[in-house]
Amino acid sequence: FSEETIEKASACKYHLRQHYRHMHRVRVDRVRRRQDLEEEMNQYQLLDREKAQVRAGLMRLETNHLRRQRQPITLNMFHVLRAIGQGAFGTVSLAKCTEDNQVYALKQMSKQDIIDRRQVSHVRAERDVLAQADSDWVVKLHYSFQDPRYLYFAMEYLPGGDLLELLNRYGVFPEEAARFYMAELVMAVSSVHNMQFIHRDIKPDNVLIDAEGHIKLADFGLCTGFKWRKEESFYNFAAVDTAPIDEQAELIGCTCTHQTRSMAESLVGTPNYIAPEVFLRQRYDERCDWWSLGVMLYEMLIGKPPFSAPTPLATRDRVINWRQTLRVAVDSNHSAAATDLILRLCCDVEHRLGSEQGVSDIMAHPFFTGTVWDRTNPVP
Repeated sequence: FSEETIEKASACKYHLRQHYRHMHRVRVDRVRRRQDLEEEMNQYQLLDREKAQVRAGLMRLETNHLRRQRQPITLNMFHVLRAIGQGAFGTVSLAKCTEDNQVYALKQMSKQDIIDRRQVSHVRAERDVLAQADSDWVVKLHYSFQDPRYLYFAMEYLPGGDLLELLNRYGVFPEEAARFYMAELVMAVSSVHNMQFIHRDIKPDNVLIDAEGHIKLADFGLCTGFKWRKEESFYNFAAVDTAPIDEQAELIGCTCTHQTRSMAESLVGTPNYIAPEVFLRQRYDERCDWWSLGVMLYEMLIGKPPFSAPTPLATRDRVINWRQTLRVAVDSNHSAAATDLILRLCCDVEHRLGSEQGVSDIMAHPFFTGTVWDRTNPVP
């Protein structure tokens, strides 16, 4: 078969699988809503006549929902209110959808920039993960559509900013605040792993904060996982989807300043937070995300990432040589348990917390004594 035929077959196979997954998910969600309604009606002991009216109302809502899903989504259905950020390939705006009167974070991405920078597979990956995710810990993707020049993601809008903004504002977190955010990060990352994905780019600016102060993970462009093993050909068949193997090219454009904590996006993620086994191109698994959490805990308590250096390549070298470069200073602002957790997350992968009993290893660490493992912990 020709290369073009193989590419088309891979794309067709992938899209068929995605289509039937979506149909199954829609059917499961519809059944769940009906079951929830029946339980609630029984709880309130409604009469049969009243139940019939409520069921008819649900049926109308379901019909309208299906009708909206079949309607093509276009940019004309959104009224842009203001710009709220700048993405790697375009702007992120606050926009109101005229169809449902809801406000979304509308991410606009230039197709040409995505192709020129060899990011097609990463954008495709992010769209697929967000569309499949059913978790309170992951930013929800409500619509995705395109026009001749741009791709658009209409995502859940979270008004609380991100963790990077909080780090810039406060410099160093009290240990109680660090414990809160670390506990929510552990639950969030675990939810991604339970969906059989590895995030690979956990960093403060990918941790968004909702109106109540709880976190959600965003930016799944570098995500990979077990679900994609059967679909690997689709994510890698095209030349534009192949990441360059030159390490300096991968890190080009990144800045590593301690004062601003800013870090440009790169093909391999952010150097400060990447696990050494990823840099060394060794086989790695979901435990690389736990390393990133150890780095973030260090930053919350110390005030800067542990491996910061003047250039991205120097940062990479400090990460790879972590045995010589990782030092956690004794400080009254954090406990021995906090230091121990950092060192047990930022260590050899085979000794890293999570290697024996998965996330249970981390939850059982003394640093989290008294933590409730749900979204009910008090926001600092």
